[in-house]
Amino acid sequence: MRLKDVYRLELPPTADMHVHLRQDQVMNLVVPYIRRGGVDTVFVMPNLQPPITSVASALEYKSRLQAIEPQVNYLMSLYLHPSVTPDVIAEAAKAGIAGVKLYPQGVTTNSESGVAGDFVETYAPTFAAMEQHDIVLNLHGEVPGTVPQSNISLEELFLPTLKRLNEKYPKLRIVLEMQYDPAAQQLLSSNMCGYSGTITAHHLYLTGDVSEVDPHAFCKPIPKTPSDRDALLKAVCSGDPKFFFGSDSAPHPLLTKQGKPVPAGVFTQPYATQLVLLALEEATEKGIVDEKDVTQENIEGFLSLFGRRFYKLPEPELTGPRIVVKKTGETIPASIRSADGTLEVGISKSEATVFRISPHLATPDRSSWGALAQVPILSASCLDSLNRNIKLTTENTSLTHILVRRSSVRSARRDILLDAEPDAGRGPSPPAPAVRDGAGERRVSPDVSAASLFLVAKLSAHPCRPRDVCNVYTYLLSPASPLFRPQPPTPPDASTYYLSESGLDTFQKRILRLEARILYTLSFDTHVALPHGLAVTYLQALDFCGDASRAKITRRVIAYLNTALLSPQLLYLTHQPNALAISAIYSAARDAEISAKMPECPWWEVFDVDREELGFLVVGMRSLEGLVRKLQEDFEGFAKDGMVTRNAIEAEMARRGLKMNNGGAGDAADEMDEEEAMMRSLDDRAERMEA
Repeated sequence: MRLKDVYRLELPPTADMHVHLRQDQVMNLVVPYIRRGGVDTVFVMPNLQPPITSVASALEYKSRLQAIEPQVNYLMSLYLHPSVTPDVIAEAAKAGIAGVKLYPQGVTTNSESGVAGDFVETYAPTFAAMEQHDIVLNLHGEVPGTVPQSNISLEELFLPTLKRLNEKYPKLRIVLEMQYDPAAQQLLSSNMCGYSGTITAHHLYLTGDVSEVDPHAFCKPIPKTPSDRDALLKAVCSGDPKFFFGSDSAPHPLLTKQGKPVPAGVFTQPYATQLVLLALEEATEKGIVDEKDVTQENIEGFLSLFGRRFYKLPEPELTGPRIVVKKTGETIPASIRSADGTLEVGISKSEATVFRISPHLATPDRSSWGALAQVPILSASCLDSLNRNIKLTTENTSLTHILVRRSSVRSARRDILLDAEPDAGRGPSPPAPAVRDGAGERRVSPDVSAASLFLVAKLSAHPCRPRDVCNVYTYLLSPASPLFRPQPPTPPDASTYYLSESGLDTFQKRILRLEARILYTLSFDTHVALPHGLAVTYLQALDFCGDASRAKITRRVIAYLNTALLSPQLLYLTHQPNALAISAIYSAARDAEISAKMPECPWWEVFDVDREELGFLVVGMRSLEGLVRKLQEDFEGFAKDGMVTRNAIEAEMARRGLKMNNGGAGDAADEMDEEEAMMRSLDDRAERMEA
């Protein structure tokens, strides 16, 4: 994706996993700007004055933040301190505290109360308790003091300590915040389980030479060389879930930033999402990253999904709030000010032109989700009026309604949630706990009814595409929908039910997973097994694979199995893998050019295959050769040179007496339009190249 040419982009809300919201007057000024930067979830740093070292103070701080901006999800943290004991960790886990922040003493703003010396041993009981209660350890990964060698950074000096933590507490989840050293990136990309790193927006465009002269660009860790910055940009576009967004937005009063000494911290909160997109746009134009790596999937992963997954948060729903960024020529102001003008905070990269973020799109109240379970029983004419590509009969809508109800009842008996994520690669996962609303009723996701509708329609005379189902459900969940509002806005706002290609892709994957989940809930066996592996095992048991002279039979068996996939009798759907494998071995052994000697007894019974089934499959497999020969005769001369051309298709149609030109007749049919002339020219050129 070339962001320079993108006018509009729709994304899930950003999750900013490293923010400083300060306290008192600064807090009141900056908190309302969180959502303006496209963010709905923040991990809040605890380095206040005094630092937050108790659960009570963390919850009190959270209540103050919620009073200012209640629509943001605040993940609270504790400041690692001798008072943070294992008992405090247990209390924090019960209260929903997300993490504990470790500051080496004196490395950055308000870190005077941080840890000193060999903290791995000093805080061993606390780390063990965090590992036990699954609370994240957030590290400011620097060693305070002077660098002993010019080619070693403070961050790289910290890495041996990180390795010690991993060795001693292998199940402790750790975030190495603001990891900008190449050695740290390499370490995180290795097999260190449970480790991730955050990347800020400003380290994607700042370098050390700028940070040294611009007070609004001065931060800790200090930005390094252009090559270090470029490595971060490539990590953002890599799609590696170990790297996710943490802005480290750190506001300071403008007067303080202009004084001496300059406090460390770059304020980016009002433009957090936009600055990341701007950095990627500039990097693409400079050739630092390839535009094919700047995909919507990678952007969404870095800004929103990877961080939520690490902290085990729900991912944004397809039909949930979205942010829309547009290019309208908006520029970043130099600062923001309080209403009375007594406080001013400078913003990084002022005067840069960035995307403008529209407000979060509204979605229906989740209390209305129960009504969406009834969507499949709407009349066919109603759905057809929403999307003419969907054609549902009364039978289909009735079957869909029954399927939703029956699968819901079965899942209720087994206490599972239909839209739980299956384990990729291993079929449906173990049942997840059911979710109930305040009244004790099971919540049915609209995705369940969508998947049921798709499944029933697939088996009918009028199958519908996932895109069509997606369009209908996106509209039904939008503020313009008549499903929840007797009088929707007129005319409806199309932006409220616009769906991006990435949103469509996400929806398709979800309903396909749910389709398997529904079948699994209804006790269908959705496991897929191919016979090829069994065939090799059976050949070994029959002592065919050990003899090099009999390698032909192995190749022939695989050929029979592959060809059987094309059978019009759908052999793979009607017979078990062991029967297919034995039939392929039997057929290969009987071929004249192989003529392998088989046991005289009914050896197939050893592999649980009876004579009748074996006979049917052997006939089915061996008859495919005749089918292919018949097709070759029917299409004799067609594409014999390898490339299918328009001329060849027209010649074949003429041979069969079929009309061309879309069935046209008369002079109009003989006319050649500009497109047809171009196609014929390309066909002629292709034929000359083949010759």
